[in-house]
Amino acid sequence: MTATITALPSIAPMPSFREIYKSNVAFVWSYASRRGVPHAYIEDVVQEVFLAVHQSLASFAGKSTLRAWIAGVVRHVTIAHLRRNSFGNGLLRPEEDSEFFRDLVTPAEIADRNERVKVIVNILDDMTELSREAYWLYEIEERPGSEVAEVLGVSENTVRMRVRTARRSLRPVVTRFRESA
Repeated sequence: MTATITALPSIAPMPSFREIYKSNVAFVWSYASRRGVPHAYIEDVVQEVFLAVHQSLASFAGKSTLRAWIAGVVRHVTIAHLRRNSFGNGLLRPEEDSEFFRDLVTPAEIADRNERVKVIVNILDDMTELSREAYWLYEIEERPGSEVAEVLGVSENTVRMRVRTARRSLRPVVTRFRESA
């Protein structure tokens, strides 16, 4: 009788921390800034995220992709940062980032832009966190649906549904803004 030896599935080696940093720093920077971290604090938050990644890398079980796991770390770190610094509910506020309006010329234009941003922020505030994040990642950051699904831990169909719902919420306001411009 001969014994059959079956090969064990190969497990991809974990990339070095340096490789993880290089391949994910732009994603972390972008994702953290879209979660409402003011520009002046973004470097600190990115550093805090990678410190947490470095400290917890050994506990990464591989149940999701590394990027999805890092996105979870970003969510936790930004929430903690925003709570610690009382920046509100995690959305960009016009008054928090002076560079946001640098290109405007007159105070009337600044007031008009501020009002429009406030209206959009209020609509985004009314959305669930999942819808808001799906919309932001898919529409604003132009991430593929598969990546958004991976980052949020949902199916691509759920991402499409959330983005469609967010678009419907924003469509009347955007149409009104375009007509008044």
